[in-house]
Amino acid sequence: MGKVIITLRLYPENVETDLNAIVEEVKKIIQEFGGEYWKHEEVPIAFGLKALEIKFTYPDQEFKEEEFLNKIKNTPGVNDAEIVNVTLSSV
Repeated sequence: MGKVIITLRLYPENVETDLNAIVEEVKKIIQEFGGEYWKHEEVPIAFGLKALEIKFTYPDQEFKEEEFLNKIKNTPGVNDAEIVNVTLSSV
């Protein structure tokens, strides 16, 4: 069974939000859902606000996207979240 790479984009509540704290919480949620954190980067949006793009691998099987996103959106400091890419992994 292969793996897929999922790219998750998170939008923080404001420019003062601790992005590192969000990453640590999201890592736990990814692991809880059976995924494995790979990497993340900060992406400038506007007026000093940065989004987080977090990439993680997941087994090539059914993924409970709605349940996963609801849990992510309830993370302190997260305003919104979306899956922006899913691709087969060669890693």
